[in-house]
Amino acid sequence: MSNILVTNQIRTVEYLRRLKNKLAMFYLCSTTFESAFNVRSVMKSPLFPTGQAISIRKPIYLNGYAGPDITGVSNPVIQYTEDLSISFNDVVPVAFTDVDMTLNLDDFTKNFAEPGGAKLANMMERNIINSAMNRTYNWVGTPGTPLTSFGMVQLANNKLNLFGVDDNERFLVVNVNDYGNIVTAVQNNFNEVFNKQASQSGRVTRISNFDAMMNQNNTTHTVGAYTSSVPLISGSTASGATTLLSNGWVGSTGVLTQGDRFTISGVNSVNPESKLDTGQLAQFIVTAPVNAASGVATIPIYPYLSYSTTDPYQNVTNAPSSGAAINILGASGSKYNVGFAMNKEAIQIVVIDLMKPPAAVMCERARSEVSKLSLRMTGYYLGDPSLSKYRLEDLYGIQVFGEYGCAIIT
Repeated sequence: MSNILVTNQIRTVEYLRRLKNKLAMFYLCSTTFESAFNVRSVMKSPLFPTGQAISIRKPIYLNGYAGPDITGVSNPVIQYTEDLSISFNDVVPVAFTDVDMTLNLDDFTKNFAEPGGAKLANMMERNIINSAMNRTYNWVGTPGTPLTSFGMVQLANNKLNLFGVDDNERFLVVNVNDYGNIVTAVQNNFNEVFNKQASQSGRVTRISNFDAMMNQNNTTHTVGAYTSSVPLISGSTASGATTLLSNGWVGSTGVLTQGDRFTISGVNSVNPESKLDTGQLAQFIVTAPVNAASGVATIPIYPYLSYSTTDPYQNVTNAPSSGAAINILGASGSKYNVGFAMNKEAIQIVVIDLMKPPAAVMCERARSEVSKLSLRMTGYYLGDPSLSKYRLEDLYGIQVFGEYGCAIIT
């Protein structure tokens, strides 16, 4: 490699190669809708600003009725959608001296491509994790209780099975400590494969129908400062509600944070197809920070709450009673770890194939048709003739379908 003339195109391709090598969580996501954006970006918008979106159709559910006479019964097809918006533009500024521009490919890779690709990969992975944290509403586990047994992993598998999630391409993603606890838990369990992996490499690659991996970007969630509040449902709640009116709050600012999880006493979840009671309280997640005034607060929730038996997307057994307790996961102001058990369809990601800006003098692009990754390196000038300055960037959107995943709380 040392005799290759290193051009900016080669540098850009090398950055992309290192980005691909450093990613992990990205490969657990689906890129099904990539073509819907990139056809449009090539044909219409060379700059493709953030904020553009497409609507993703959700699975169709139909109601069934006892026959033979179904006179007067209509069964219109209802299909809900979720928007996938292009909202992440990660930029890593890089600058080369005249000497740097003469480096051979090996030295360029070591000094520039490795750290540049690693930083872009880390930013993307963190955005994927944070998106999943704020949309994965079902959970297993208890704050402060480590993931120390095979049985705790199986609970996540059970949760996905309970809601009819496809059992192919399931993944388990946890932080470093929880992953280490899993390895310790399965060691010496009289299984030769587990023992060999755990003892020789400190790894477990597959457990309880999950491909298992650790991710250093898995982070903690901080519960809202609800202090001594005893929050209750206030009044009636319409079927299809995306917010809940509540009272009983102590304090005002930040009583709940985005990503807080809770259940409502007396409100169980149902199987999405059969609509049968699962026997478990329905679980919800808060979609934005919540403040209270005079003990009253409106809580934005995901998923929406539907108890109508004519709604093919019904997800709970009944309406919440006025005065029903809101049971928040975790103590006020406490922190807990969040891992994920999910099917590949849980996280959709689209990476835009960025075009050359019309005013750019130097711009190189690189794309992988296999991984659907793309990045751009564009030169710019800020008055310092001793440095060649560039912005290395990608542009992408993420949407998380919480019903295909389960958070693992420790």
